[in-house]
Amino acid sequence: STSSDELQPLRRQQSIITKTPSESDDPCLPKDTFSFLIYSNVLSRAFFWAIFVFIFQIAIYAVLAVDIIDASNRYNILKFPVNVETPVRIAEALAGVVMIVTQDDARKAVNLLQHGFNQDLPKAFKGATKVKWGVSIILRAIEGLFGIFLTFMLIMQSTTVLDLLLNFLAMEFVSHLDDVAFVLMREGLFGKELQKE
Repeated sequence: STSSDELQPLRRQQSIITKTPSESDDPCLPKDTFSFLIYSNVLSRAFFWAIFVFIFQIAIYAVLAVDIIDASNRYNILKFPVNVETPVRIAEALAGVVMIVTQDDARKAVNLLQHGFNQDLPKAFKGATKVKWGVSIILRAIEGLFGIFLTFMLIMQSTTVLDLLLNFLAMEFVSHLDDVAFVLMREGLFGKELQKE
C-alpha cells in the first residue's frame, strides 16, 4: 500500500536508510514526536511531550517572526536588504533549494496525507485513530510550513554568506527538535515509560 521512495514513512523500529521495497507492507509511521500524537493515549506522557515539543518549536518560531518582521516600516516590512552582493544572492538561491528539500516535517505531512489513513494502523499501533492521525498531520504541516516561511525570510534578510549559513543552520536545528526529542525519548532519557512508547 506504500511506495518505496524515500518519502515513505518509517516502520516503528527501522531507519529511513534501512527501509527497502522488499519488506512487508506493515503500517509504519515517521520517527518523530508527531507520531506519538497518532497512537498514544491523549492523557499519556508521550502525548503530552509531543504537544510540548510542538508548542516549544512554534514558540521559538513566533519569537523569531516578531523579531524579523518590522511592522513599523511601511516600505520594507520584511526587512529585505537592497544592493546585496552577487555571491550572497547565489547562496540565497542554493539555500532556498536546500530548505525545501530538507524540511522533512512538511514533506512527511504531505506523505501521510497522500497515503491516507491505513485501516491496519490501529492493529499495529494500539490507540491510533483517524482523528489523531489528522491532528498529527495538521500540527506537522503547521510546524513545517512556518519553518519554511521563517527560513525563507532569514535567507532573504541575510547580507553575507556567513549570516545566511548561520541563520539556515539555526532554523534546521529548531525544525528537527521533534526528531531529536523522539530519539532522546526512545533512548530512555525521559524515563522508561516514554521509552516503551
